[in-house]
Amino acid sequence: MKQVMNIPTMLELECLVDRVYENSEASEDLWEKGFLESVCDQRKKRDYLSESQIRTIDRIRQKYSDVRLAEKRYWRESWSAYHRSLCLKAAYYYEANPPYYADLVRKVLSDKENFFMNESDFLKLTNNKYALKVMSNYDQELKFKVGDPVQIRATNRLDIANVSNDSFSYPNRGVRRKMVDKVGFVLKTDARPVTRAAKGSRMYQILITGETAPIYAHESDLKRVRNVKKNKDDLFSRG
Repeated sequence: MKQVMNIPTMLELECLVDRVYENSEASEDLWEKGFLESVCDQRKKRDYLSESQIRTIDRIRQKYSDVRLAEKRYWRESWSAYHRSLCLKAAYYYEANPPYYADLVRKVLSDKENFFMNESDFLKLTNNKYALKVMSNYDQELKFKVGDPVQIRATNRLDIANVSNDSFSYPNRGVRRKMVDKVGFVLKTDARPVTRAAKGSRMYQILITGETAPIYAHESDLKRVRNVKKNKDDLFSRG
């Protein structure tokens, strides 16, 4: 037997419209406001609403129930620098790997100190497969510290690590091959945000022996140097 759906009264609809207006926080609720106002106008003219309209009204009613509103208040009150940090890490990754979550990325990076994100958008940005891999990089202990001697791996991706508006880049594999086994020292750890989801994507600023300008390298681009004393002496003799 087909279930008969109860048509909300005008009073119920008007109360729901008031509740949405009082508790909405962002432009995402504009559609819901418009929909409810349209339904109210229709309800005044005739005693009929479609099943689809009634289902949508029920969904909005659930979204603005006392329990859901209490959860939203708790989320806002719990919002902290920790949440902003996770959003920033994810936003930097997606800024470098467009076009996903472009609106959320723009929201985060346009006001890095003060932005707020509702729970569903927060989870959408920070809890997807790629963002979780990025976060995993930050959670790992750094393999190198400032002052450590390092050597460039044959599998390096220095071309990617150095692409930036304020820095030179290595545009081809031929240059990457020239850097293999070159030795340098770590100047700075976490020198740039992680922009790859692969393991070993933490960013270091390093100075190659005999060079005057530092470059950037992923952790996976680097390996430890065996003959530390010889390479240190070589660096200082050229400086």
